[in-house]
Amino acid sequence: ILSIGAGEGFDAASATVFVGSTPGRRVAFVAVAAGQDPASARETIRAARAQAAIVVVSVHNHETTDGSDTPADAVTALAHDAIAAGAQVVVEYGSRQIRGMERVGNGVVFYGLGLFSYDPAVTGLPSLASDGAEGLVVTTAFDGETLTEVTIHPIQLQSDSTAGSVGVPERAKGSQAETIVQRFSALSTGEGQRLPFEASDGALHLVVLKK
Repeated sequence: ILSIGAGEGFDAASATVFVGSTPGRRVAFVAVAAGQDPASARETIRAARAQAAIVVVSVHNHETTDGSDTPADAVTALAHDAIAAGAQVVVEYGSRQIRGMERVGNGVVFYGLGLFSYDPAVTGLPSLASDGAEGLVVTTAFDGETLTEVTIHPIQLQSDSTAGSVGVPERAKGSQAETIVQRFSALSTGEGQRLPFEASDGALHLVVLKK
């Protein structure tokens, strides 16, 4: 499993990971952090786009879980810079809560996907009850270098300690799935307008660009 955003020193942690050997089909994964020099982040993203058809940027925004649905201005600015530099998808994490999605040009920014997993054996983590045992899984579709579709799948983290599966993700169902996708939809915008999601089978579907 390839990873980004970690390593011995800044250079290793910020190294771009490429998947695929053909430039026209290659995907680049870039890790940046809020507080990083913006010019350095833009340069890294531009260099990745020059070598790959698709660029996905992961941003650690260092925010705490304060209940706010709105990311800090610096976080939003960094995400917009990433899209302008050539990224098609930007995913921010750090708040551990579900926030909205923003469409920026032909790219998309996710300001918080909640939790994906939780290990109760790790000390120092907040409880699932305090952090919210839910999250989102995102799938995307591309036509060449162009993002065409986004689908949002709500998940919940299991809490049954007797089964030994605390913190393991599973697909959210029923009223919980509906609550998650409704909240996400209400927080998501594009050019100041609510995004025209279509709900289907407990998920949200958005056509970014019609073929």
